[in-house]
Amino acid sequence: DEALRLAREVRGLPTLSPRWQADAYAIYILYQAGHTQEAESYAREMLPRYPADSYIRSYGALALGKPEQAWSFLSQVPTTQLGLMAVEPMFAPLRDDPRLAELAARLNVSAELKASREAYNRLQRESPRNK
Repeated sequence: DEALRLAREVRGLPTLSPRWQADAYAIYILYQAGHTQEAESYAREMLPRYPADSYIRSYGALALGKPEQAWSFLSQVPTTQLGLMAVEPMFAPLRDDPRLAELAARLNVSAELKASREAYNRLQRESPRNK
């Protein structure tokens, strides 16, 4: 499968820079495809690349289906990343959690988060694939 091949390709490029969320998305793909041990191994490799308080660590936790672990790092998330949380599948476990609304309010981006989610939902309803 192409997604698995690309996820493994990202893992095999340790000097790729900047990495941003590439590791987390690759781990998410592996985990969702049922390659749990491979995804967990990759996460153990990934974590030392980031500072102990980096918000990217929350992405690693979410990629492995561990939203509770993600919350301890999300207080560091840049406001530009909250739009991703409204639409990306990896962030779905956070969307109905009241802590996401609290985080958006603390960062003064509640309206933007709501608008992102509404636009995404509208596009999903209007997509020819969903009719």
